[in-house]
Amino acid sequence: MKFYLKSALCSFALIGFLSCTTRKFNTSDTKEVKDVVSMQRTSNPGEYSAQCASGSTEIVTEWDIKNNNLCPHISIPQPSGIVSMQRRGDGRFDVLCASDIANSRVISAEDIVAGKACGNVAPVQNLKFTSISAGNFHTCALDAAGVKCWGWNNAGQTTVPTLNKPTQVSTGYFHTCALDAEGVKCWGGNNAPQTKVPVLNKPTQVAAGGGHICALDADGVKCWGRSEEGQTTVPVLNKPTQVAAGGSHTCALDADGVKCWGAKGADQVKVPVLNKPTQVAAGGSHTCALDAAGVKCWGSNVDGQTNVPVLNKPTQVAAGVYHTCALDADGVKCWGSNGDGQTNVPVLNKPTQVAAGGRHTCALDAAGVMCWGSDEKGRTTVPQ
Repeated sequence: MKFYLKSALCSFALIGFLSCTTRKFNTSDTKEVKDVVSMQRTSNPGEYSAQCASGSTEIVTEWDIKNNNLCPHISIPQPSGIVSMQRRGDGRFDVLCASDIANSRVISAEDIVAGKACGNVAPVQNLKFTSISAGNFHTCALDAAGVKCWGWNNAGQTTVPTLNKPTQVSTGYFHTCALDAEGVKCWGGNNAPQTKVPVLNKPTQVAAGGGHICALDADGVKCWGRSEEGQTTVPVLNKPTQVAAGGSHTCALDADGVKCWGAKGADQVKVPVLNKPTQVAAGGSHTCALDAAGVKCWGSNVDGQTNVPVLNKPTQVAAGVYHTCALDADGVKCWGSNGDGQTNVPVLNKPTQVAAGGRHTCALDAAGVMCWGSDEKGRTTVPQ
């Protein structure tokens, strides 16, 4: 018997073509699969929904398929010493051991079956990655070794140059920038030319947008690159502390609050009344801010990206091209466009940051970086 698994969520690229992927599993892969009626890829990478002959529906990973953990019931033996075990969106498990109740461990199914869950596998002590940034078709993260990028590299946006002790990375549509000990360095698409960094005075932050880039330095905010909508024409700011670059607009947080400039066709630069804002995020054609009352969003709402759900003490907001995410006391919540599952948040282990991209989302948690949504060009395939 053969199954042809075709994604129900085909990827529509900005350049105008429809791309679907089909993967074949045959009897040599799955041994006996007679109890499976159908299998369909879910929005989570490497995960499938299996319809069983018994009538039940099970969520399985590629590991389950290859090891015949299919119908009528998906089960992995729970070895002694495990207090709880919860499947993550990437096919691994969050495991809590009786011997170390304070620390959660992220363990593969293979290790659990091999008896390496508790005692033989060390708990996650430190984050491999310290920050993340999601672009249109690519993703970058910062770790102790420097900057790593993955996804589409059509303009060289994932080819990281030599950096000197980088402390921040920011991804644009087809370009990337990083802040290191020598200042700001940018690479990738340069048609504006957005990767040609001007002279900066002790920069402390960089923000990459659709076709433009902005930096915060000792003199204030400087922007360069594409400016047909005025997105690089910085207005007078009062002691700015943060800058955010969107599709064709820019926003900054200063002593007076939030100020935005550039494209205004969707009212993305029309800032509403805010109560002591502490962060601003610029998306494709919408903007969000975190203030004392919570998260507020404005601008384009074609996909519901400015319809903020109930949040529990939010601490961060991230604006993607067509969707939005926030980090709150309960974890990560996302809303807006969901054509590729980018707002279907998987199980996360104590997340500390979220990044919203083109049609994908990434979060940093105790296990590292997890990404979901469209994997076109490999943007959600996190390197090990």
